[in-house]
Amino acid sequence: MSIKEKLIYRIFKKTNFFNNEKGFIFSIIIPIYNTEKYLAEAIDSVINQTFDFQKVQIILMDDGSSDSSSEICKEYCEKYPRNIEYFYQENQGVSVARNTSMKYAKGKWINFLDSDDKLESNALEEIFSNLLDFDEDIDVISMPRYQFDAVEGPMGLNHKFKKNRVVNIFEEYDFPRTPVNSSFLRREAAIKFKFKKGLFISEDSLFINKIILEKCKFGVVGTTRYLYRKRFEEESLINTKKFEKSYFNPRMEIYFKELIRYSMEKYGSVLKYIQSVLMYDLQWLFLENTQDGILDEREMKEYYKNIHDVIQHVDDEIILSQKLNKFQKYHILSFKNGKDSFDIEKWDKDLILYYGKKEFDKLSNHKIKITDLKKEGNSINLKCSFGFYPWDNFRITAYRNDEALDLNLFKEESTISTSQIIAKRYFYEMKFDLRDSENRIHFDMEIDSNKYPMKLNFPNHDENIILDKYTLVIYHNE
Repeated sequence: MSIKEKLIYRIFKKTNFFNNEKGFIFSIIIPIYNTEKYLAEAIDSVINQTFDFQKVQIILMDDGSSDSSSEICKEYCEKYPRNIEYFYQENQGVSVARNTSMKYAKGKWINFLDSDDKLESNALEEIFSNLLDFDEDIDVISMPRYQFDAVEGPMGLNHKFKKNRVVNIFEEYDFPRTPVNSSFLRREAAIKFKFKKGLFISEDSLFINKIILEKCKFGVVGTTRYLYRKRFEEESLINTKKFEKSYFNPRMEIYFKELIRYSMEKYGSVLKYIQSVLMYDLQWLFLENTQDGILDEREMKEYYKNIHDVIQHVDDEIILSQKLNKFQKYHILSFKNGKDSFDIEKWDKDLILYYGKKEFDKLSNHKIKITDLKKEGNSINLKCSFGFYPWDNFRITAYRNDEALDLNLFKEESTISTSQIIAKRYFYEMKFDLRDSENRIHFDMEIDSNKYPMKLNFPNHDENIILDKYTLVIYHNE
């Protein structure tokens, strides 16, 4: 044991850190359901930590597995009888498995490791070291998540872990903590709460954020990682549950509205931090349409009403701060406040879209993109696309010098969310013969609106293409 480890040991022992006869600092709870292929790797990632394994308890909770997971668990229990305990229950879901496991946890800090994931080898050492550095009274300390296996790389919000520190949610409210597997929870704080039975997605977010709201602070450690397995076979719980009815209206009530109620009861308002948590999960509901074909018409209306009710508790600034494109933010704000919350004004040679009194977007930001260009002899086949809001009152014309070209719309794609078209992309094709002299191509857009009749030119940058002896210039016509 190093000098630092001895110092840490004395300090924590003096402050009654070791609150059990075996001196466990960490209890790693691993709920298990049919993960024989990955289970040993998960358990070994805890055993082989740089941290002293004698101070670590592993609780293996088998949630009714039908594969060889139980045999694997029993082998580890026989090999490490002091540190590893095995329990079995009939299949009741991960929430019940976690709740039951907490009763057997003896460590000061609890972690819920998924049985197909891993901890980086220095995880416990880094968490333990920073617990001493964080003199703040925190009940949650988290580390960043990295994917491995089928996909490799950092997961969302990892940029927030650049500095080890204590986060005050009143000062840094745009840091939503939703995963419980990459966090360590003070046992005394965690056992006061339970994972919601019947909630198969977001149960960890509801659980951990209720704990965070007790002290409104949590620690972050970026010098280690939680390793999240992205499987090659798409059989994960999240992917399958998105196609069940429980993912929609029940989740809105049990998770989203419950978190709103809890914040309101505790602080008299929905804290901006909780708004960030809500919006982090809400945004996916605006990006996917998994409800189509699953919910009937009545359920669909209830679902959209639930989303509308929840998003009323999220400030516009929280919505605008999300890493979404303009189309998606336009749709979410329109869904929340109605399309009348946006105004359109003509300004010089442009069309400006305002939200409130602030410029939200302008038409000239949207470029015509050349997607394909083929030359056969002196003949050109050019394809292009243009993405736009779901407005149909415009027309694009192509010119070679001052000569109009036939521009044919051959495909139209719509981006749909919450059963509404939020954006459209139009695909055009034109064919023409090159001339020996310079071939200057530009596009005009005409807005067919009585209020804002105008003509714009696209794109707003030059693009020179040399084709043998011919020159093709795609340019902005002033």
